[in-house]
Amino acid sequence: MHAQRGSFFLTDISFEVQCGTILTLMGPNGCGKTTLLECIAGLQKIDSGKIIINGIDVTDLPPEKRRVGYVPADYALFPNMTVERNIQLAFKKSKGMGLNDLQRIIRLLQIENLMNRSVESLSSGQKQRVAIARALAAKPDVLLLDEPCSALDPPTREVFRREICGMLKEAFRQFGTSVIHTTHDL
Repeated sequence: MHAQRGSFFLTDISFEVQCGTILTLMGPNGCGKTTLLECIAGLQKIDSGKIIINGIDVTDLPPEKRRVGYVPADYALFPNMTVERNIQLAFKKSKGMGLNDLQRIIRLLQIENLMNRSVESLSSGQKQRVAIARALAAKPDVLLLDEPCSALDPPTREVFRREICGMLKEAFRQFGTSVIHTTHDL
């Protein structure tokens, strides 16, 4: 794969993620981690190479056809809407996700008590959980998380990592979703 963003290039990138696994991409800020996720999600075009998900070449498919859930570092939630409405937007577009599946995601991420709250009233950790729930509600084959802990203070970051890893492993088991996430620290 070869991609260009401004004057920055990603070249000779090749990797495979097994179904139901977590892949961590670690590197310093500005090295291209976000650009790589945006290419996989279809938000950035690649100049050469292929992006294959579950044996299907998605290189020329639009983002909504790739079966990829993307959670950017800023969460990309609609702040003036409730948590429930944010999640419903993705759920309505999903193929094969039933209401019972959606309820399991909400329970798994422990956000049942947040459903009627406005997104702007949530903490960073709560917003992250809601953004992950929204991405999973679209029933993606691959979930992309860009710096999921970057907005959290160090003690909260470590607790959140442990909790989210456990929750994501359960999501793999239940839904077969693979995860690629980026970080600049461990």
